Amino acid sequence: MELGDVLADQFESDYAVLNGPENDYLQSIADRLLQQMPSSKLRFRIRLTDQDEINAITLPGGRIYVTRKLILAAHSEDELAGVIAHELGHGVTREPSADYSYMWRQVLGVVTVGDRADIVRKVHQFEENLAKHKDVRPTEKQEDAEQLIADQIAVFATIRAGYQPDAYGEFWDRIAGTKGRTGNSWTDFWRSTKPEQKRLREIRRYAASLPPSCSGASHVDAKAFPAVQRQVLERAAALSLEHLPGLLTRTSLRPALRVDLQHLRFSPDGKYLLAQDDSGIFVLTRQPLEVRFHITARNAHRALFSPDSQAILFSTRDLRIERWNIQKQARDSVEEILRRIRCLQSELAPDGNTLACLDYHFDFHLINVQTGEPFLTETSLKPINVYSLYFALMNDEQIENGSSRLINLQFSPDAHYVVASNGANVFAYDLLKRARISVRGKLKDALLVSSVFLAPDRIVGLIWTRQDRSEILRFPEGDSLGKIALTSKNMLFAPAKGDFLILRPIDKFPVGLLDISNNKLLLGHARSALDVYEKTVAVEQLDGQLALFSSDNLKGAALATVQLPQSPFSDIRTVTVSDDLSMLAASGYQRGAVWNLADGKRIALTRPFAGAYLEGNSLYADFSALDADHKRFIGDYNLNTRSLDRTDYVGDDDPQQNGRYTITWKAAGKKKELDFNSTMEVRDVRSNSLLWSRSFPREAPGVHPFSQEHT
Repeated sequence: MELGDVLADQFESDYAVLNGPENDYLQSIADRLLQQMPSSKLRFRIRLTDQDEINAITLPGGRIYVTRKLILAAHSEDELAGVIAHELGHGVTREPSADYSYMWRQVLGVVTVGDRADIVRKVHQFEENLAKHKDVRPTEKQEDAEQLIADQIAVFATIRAGYQPDAYGEFWDRIAGTKGRTGNSWTDFWRSTKPEQKRLREIRRYAASLPPSCSGASHVDAKAFPAVQRQVLERAAALSLEHLPGLLTRTSLRPALRVDLQHLRFSPDGKYLLAQDDSGIFVLTRQPLEVRFHITARNAHRALFSPDSQAILFSTRDLRIERWNIQKQARDSVEEILRRIRCLQSELAPDGNTLACLDYHFDFHLINVQTGEPFLTETSLKPINVYSLYFALMNDEQIENGSSRLINLQFSPDAHYVVASNGANVFAYDLLKRARISVRGKLKDALLVSSVFLAPDRIVGLIWTRQDRSEILRFPEGDSLGKIALTSKNMLFAPAKGDFLILRPIDKFPVGLLDISNNKLLLGHARSALDVYEKTVAVEQLDGQLALFSSDNLKGAALATVQLPQSPFSDIRTVTVSDDLSMLAASGYQRGAVWNLADGKRIALTRPFAGAYLEGNSLYADFSALDADHKRFIGDYNLNTRSLDRTDYVGDDDPQQNGRYTITWKAAGKKKELDFNSTMEVRDVRSNSLLWSRSFPREAPGVHPFSQEHT
């Protein structure tokens, strides 16, 4: 149990564990099941966690975590009880403890442990030394055997506790995608039975083996599970409640760190405007320009208005879809797509009925939002070469923050059509007729690389072979409506309304506005969020205000401005405190800041940084590149003078700052491969002086700094 507590501390620091009445409900199911299991001195504790997968995990000592996605995937308390009983089965048989005992014995030579402090030390020693040992973790065969044992206990316990005998098997069949297939002795002989199929077969056999007299009286409250499931679904945006045991002091930081807007959009009728950052959406009226309400929407893709301008819709990276009624200022509906395979890229149709998903197998799906099931799967959009495949697999940051564009994907504004392409193949589909659209000639050329709907029946596309004569075409007929000059650097976006095209990036700016009527660039702007309605342009200004301008006078006075309220800060890139706890430095992806913790006042506002160390009056930080003229550097920012005392520009060495130290890998030999024959250098970030280095002639290990003081 001590080991479980230590591992739980680590787990709960990495994942959002949710506090609320749902945990009491889960615990009541576990307690009921435990009455049917052998007595144990373990204290089983079950908690809900906000992980983007259908899963449950058991740690040594009786700690069990169930993901909210699993609760949403279950169809009844009977199914949920089967999963909980399975996890309890791991616990009562001490499988997690046995696995750790075996691994510690192999890696550390440990056969006994002492108090909690000794266990903490051994947990860290095990993590530090694990990479040196191969084949230490339980084998796949051993894990399969453990799953079957836990399944057997789960079936027996749920039946004795009065739950439906077939429920657990039905749940496993559904989430494992076995579709009722269980294999047989013949497929076993040829080793073609998948582990998931064998598990389903054994679960059904266990259930059939018990006589009716073993079934206990049912005490299931038919209303309890749907109520808890709905509560989990509706509270997802704010499930993680504050839990700060041992809190000594609290300081409000003034002013708080603002984040840039990521997205601006006018409604189709031009009456409303939404302004979205990485934590939520502000909904504004256009005349007068003022904020009406705010929607919490963390990890959301670009929000959109419904075609009738009455609702705002958005989807999130974990495939949650919400629809908000503008007049009621309230959520009308919320759905979650429950799939075992995550989406590398996804897009929601403007009517909210269809979700397009490119999964990790590079299969493209059109999913019915109400049922959560695909109604079409396309396999022709896989990466066309090794470079695009490498990008898809290695660009974790863009995949994680939802900004990856592995394929060109778009819906028409009226949700009539969807188009997707990968540079070699084009897929076009009529959502109303449920029919594929044949794409040839100029239309195919325009859709291959980068394109966007300007209207329900009009599309503009970058022609790779003649970019300066790219096409504006009628869709789906393919009739030419005009030419336009574009470049391969441009990502194309359509305005809400107007004869314009939004380009990202443009020259040295993250966004530009092109007048299609005369093929003239009107604006390059330093903030990426921008939209147009007829001749009204909405932008975020450098001071953080939202402003409206006339497209005929973009350098003139603003038509209207509004200061958006402070929104919750979502994604903190890095945070550090000084050794004496007098200062705190934090950065997002747009800007960073330093505060005095004695009074909470901000000392300095800086460009964003990826690593930081505070000492005296200096902030030593890895400042991020802003554009071609403002490159990345590691420098000494003087907090007294608000100026840089030293800048060390970062080249190809790509040093990584970890508190007081930077770690750099330098390739040796002719091939200059960092993963072979390379040297690791550790430097003091304060002076950039070399502290020590070590060569690895065969293979470079992974490096995991544990604190600011030790590397």
